[in-house]
Amino acid sequence: MQYTKTAIVPIHYETTKKKLSYLDNLTARLTYCVRLWSEIIEKHNINNRKELQNLAFQHRLQKKTILSSAFVQQCGNKALWMWKQYRTTYKKWEWKVKKSKEGTKYHEKLLKREPSIPFSNSKSLLHKVPVRFDYRTGKIDKAGLEMSEWVINISILKKYEKITIFLNASEYHNELLEEGEIRDFEIMKRDNKYYVHITCQFEVKDTKPKSITTIDLGINRSVVAVQFSHSKEPKSIIIEDKEKQDKLQFYNDLVGELRREEKWDKLKVIRNKRRHISEYYDWITAKKVAEFTNETIVVIGKLTHIRERQYKGNENKEHRKRMHKWAYERISGCIQQKVNEKGIEFNRMFESWTSKKCSNCGSYNTTRPVQEAIFCYDCLQGFDADMNACPNMASRYLSKNATDELAITKDDLKIKPSMSLEAPCESWCSSHKKTLEAMT
Repeated sequence: MQYTKTAIVPIHYETTKKKLSYLDNLTARLTYCVRLWSEIIEKHNINNRKELQNLAFQHRLQKKTILSSAFVQQCGNKALWMWKQYRTTYKKWEWKVKKSKEGTKYHEKLLKREPSIPFSNSKSLLHKVPVRFDYRTGKIDKAGLEMSEWVINISILKKYEKITIFLNASEYHNELLEEGEIRDFEIMKRDNKYYVHITCQFEVKDTKPKSITTIDLGINRSVVAVQFSHSKEPKSIIIEDKEKQDKLQFYNDLVGELRREEKWDKLKVIRNKRRHISEYYDWITAKKVAEFTNETIVVIGKLTHIRERQYKGNENKEHRKRMHKWAYERISGCIQQKVNEKGIEFNRMFESWTSKKCSNCGSYNTTRPVQEAIFCYDCLQGFDADMNACPNMASRYLSKNATDELAITKDDLKIKPSMSLEAPCESWCSSHKKTLEAMT
């Protein structure tokens, strides 16, 4: 199994002004070339790399930008990727507009969120576009110097000339670059500083799966994971991240107070504090999940369109706030990386209606008396709502991807009595005792 990691390494703080000017000129010229390619792609409706490799277009851009043919091709690949992303996003937006009802607030919000074509926004013209360097235009070498362990050798605008720039790599970066295979890199400018994004590829041995682990992501609980094995009672792990929520709430209150007092200097000091805290605890969560999984297949819920109706005026302010702060894609990505490092197969799957369906009898005649619990009217049992979704996700995955090695039966996917959550349902059942007696 192969997986990739990106090492974000800053260039050395003692880089000369002359070399920085070379980087400024080169990145500006590359951005200009990407814009020219974008205009060509729009005009001629180019959809793939075969249509992009037109020598007439390349020669024309080489004369305009005075760049080498390798740089021009790399800029074209970047522009084509931007247009593919735009076209995919536009199709999804168009489908949502057709499905929504005219005259509703949701429809009006969608019309305002129409995706814009590349470089059509005035703000996008103020930022440089990073272009991916390969072996033709740049190379990363190990120097082994006291000043820097690693350097980059890149071509500049002058023909047959290259410059060497030292990198300020940490011990973590050194480990990644030494253990992995360096594929390519990008030079990105952020806050008037240059960073090199290096893509490293790693290879690990595949593990033979003997069980299946399903993961349900949530807002109140970050992760609920259940592992199902043949003829064994399911194992579960619940990660709530209370410490993370407490720290984020502290900084949310602090930012609100500083904004009311208009203390902008102090706000600049802690502007990235909340994001760093959230990322740190997400990696800790991913490590815990990776330790829980062993010789298994990991299946995680793929969340889509959950923020569509979370707009201002939907009469649910608190839930809207929490939903927009929930970085479920980042948590999922962290878990995927940590799991892949162990050679474990990782899959994403749509989880719609898995929480609504009773995992014991398969009925949809259920209710949620509280957020953490679900009660089934047909089998008259109460379960943990998140754990109830996990066997349903496993059953859905196995129905499409059944393997002989797993040999998991339907009985293995049922929630055992020890995993049921009866406490949240007791008060609700007592208040609806007459209804339940009439049903039975």
